[in-house]
Amino acid sequence: GILTLKNPIAHGIITNRDDKEKIWHHPFYTELRVAPEEPPVLLTEAALTPTANREEMAQIMFAAFTTPAMDVAIQAELSLDASGRTPGIV
Repeated sequence: GILTLKNPIAHGIITNRDDKEKIWHHPFYTELRVAPEEPPVLLTEAALTPTANREEMAQIMFAAFTTPAMDVAIQAELSLDASGRTPGIV
């Protein structure tokens, strides 16, 4: 058919690297209208995401998008930080 539906992420893990690059390309160039090699990038992940997934995200950001710096933060920790709480249970 003309339209193909793909899901590059399963259970929070990247399963198709090329599709993930395309997904990240859209917010950089269409929504934010900023070249990814200019600002540092903050990515989020679930609490129990494997280290290999984090490494692959870093490889994509540094190799494909040439970002100058990046950080990967756990989503629940960012929620605590946003609410002004350092210790907490999410």
